[in-house]
Amino acid sequence: MWPILGVLSAAALILLYEAPGLRRSRRYRELAVFLILLTMGTGAGLAQAADVPLPNPLDWMNYLFGPAGERLDKVLRLPGELGG
Repeated sequence: MWPILGVLSAAALILLYEAPGLRRSRRYRELAVFLILLTMGTGAGLAQAADVPLPNPLDWMNYLFGPAGERLDKVLRLPGELGG
């Protein structure tokens, strides 16, 4: 309960500090991007505070680029070099 309250209060403080200046200077695109990123960060923080398992982006990168890396390793391996 306390970690969730901490994430929400931090997000509210960040919003109260940043949003009025962006709105006052009529930077509506920047305000929209700021709100989207703040919402995404707050959502990730709430999920982590609630002990929801979050996916690791590095696992996806290994899945996508792993086979190409293995092929490149086989191509670049020197003759007589040990390794699998």
